[in-house]
Amino acid sequence: MHQFRSSLLVLALFGTSQAISPVEAFGPLKVVNSRLCDSTGTPRTLRGMSLYWSLHPTGYKYWNSNSVKWLQSDWNITVLRAPVGVETDAGSGNKGYLDDPQSNQDRLDRVVDAAIEAGIYLVVDWHAHFMHTDSAKAFFTRMAQKWGNTPNLIWEIWNEPNYDDAEGPVYAWSDIAEYAKAIIPEIRKYSQNPIIVGTSQYSANPQEADNSLDEFSNILYSIHFYAGTHFFRSRVSEAMSKGHAVFASEWGTTSASGSGTVKTLASEAWLDTLDAQGVSSCNWSIADLSETSAALVSGASPAGNWDPATELKASGAFVRNLFLQRNIAPDGARFTAPDSTTRILEDLKSSTYTLSVTGQDTARLTAKFSKVTNWTLTLTGLQSGAIFTASGNLSTQVDVKWAATMKKAFTSKTFQNGELVQAVLTPAGNSPIEASTTTLGIGVASVAPKGVLEPAHWTSQGLALPLLGWRSGAPATIRWRNLEGRIQDQSETVIQSGAKGVFVPLARPSTTALRILELHSEGRTWRGLVPALSGD
Repeated sequence: MHQFRSSLLVLALFGTSQAISPVEAFGPLKVVNSRLCDSTGTPRTLRGMSLYWSLHPTGYKYWNSNSVKWLQSDWNITVLRAPVGVETDAGSGNKGYLDDPQSNQDRLDRVVDAAIEAGIYLVVDWHAHFMHTDSAKAFFTRMAQKWGNTPNLIWEIWNEPNYDDAEGPVYAWSDIAEYAKAIIPEIRKYSQNPIIVGTSQYSANPQEADNSLDEFSNILYSIHFYAGTHFFRSRVSEAMSKGHAVFASEWGTTSASGSGTVKTLASEAWLDTLDAQGVSSCNWSIADLSETSAALVSGASPAGNWDPATELKASGAFVRNLFLQRNIAPDGARFTAPDSTTRILEDLKSSTYTLSVTGQDTARLTAKFSKVTNWTLTLTGLQSGAIFTASGNLSTQVDVKWAATMKKAFTSKTFQNGELVQAVLTPAGNSPIEASTTTLGIGVASVAPKGVLEPAHWTSQGLALPLLGWRSGAPATIRWRNLEGRIQDQSETVIQSGAKGVFVPLARPSTTALRILELHSEGRTWRGLVPALSGD
């Protein structure tokens, strides 16, 4: 009897252009001797922009692929910051991540995809003023699980710890350090990428950091400044003299209020200081609100393509020229986006398993592409040699549904029940050059979406099922169906759970045909094909 499972072989495709993006040039970043360095240990300085709060329409309309691509190609940025607004804005009522996690997460995911496609680094910023330890742990765990191995990402775990006692708690460095000790280990379970730790007085004091976090690697400490208000450039060297790397994750060309005139000389003095010490920075901000610090004029297109002469404010024009002059690729040219060849951003994954009443095994397979493309999915039975193909034309997300009927010959051969199947997803015009694997349980519904599920196994005492975590002693309902889905028998029983799964005391049916078993207990369902004659 074949095991009821399918192994999916997935091929990730990459282009061969010589274009050099920041991430292609520098690779995974790391902190060495208080400097942010590339994968070889060479110090590198990133310069770029910060988007505006994810919860404000004047900002999040620019949280899209077109804006990100334009900032890379026209402004020559090497890093972008995505400030995920955490607390709801009491004045406008715009909901932050705590009150509307889905909308803010969706905006962030779009920007992550866009940054990867543009080949730039992205600071994922938990843009909060107050401590929300549990919510931050859940957020960064989710992000690190999904993107932890992506070299583009830098984690900023607390934007600006509050320093105004009229607004709420005032956080000292000791408070921030304890918070960081709770968040960093959650990230480190999945990602070794650099982490930026906020500092006191709205991230103005990196020099106050002690050795509390020395047990962790790849840590930087934030300094935020506005050129018209803040004149504490010496704090950068003070912090670095203690062995701490510094990242200016937010800076402005104006006063701290965002108003007044653009202070070009003070801004250049700050940037010269940062450049001399290899400190990376993100300017505030890509938005079209009335503040002088905003880079865009009112009504600037959400799709990028901004005319420098008519659609950039003085601050935006100033920092754009700064990036064009100072962001130089290792070969002396401008950075470019990765080549335009379609890439698979996320490997083929499987989900939504069902067994239909007609005997079809249905699997939903998804993957993300870097651009609009035609694709072909080919399934090949490794035992039978049967082949099934499907094709489509989708952008960003491919979502294909395979309903390969085991009894039907798609070519001259037939898929066998439970055989291993190789799946190859190929974008048009590319050749697969790198592969990874995943598994899919065939004939199984509503059970453990990860791993390979073995078939039910008869013993002399009853039926053994490889289901872990089902409560021993729980009442259960058993339904037997034929392959057309009709119920043939139903009975009540009690689950016996052990180290290897569930044991159900049942008499072995006399029939020799394959049948479908449904086991219902405490709101959970297992459904699978059960052999009548296999077992001890």
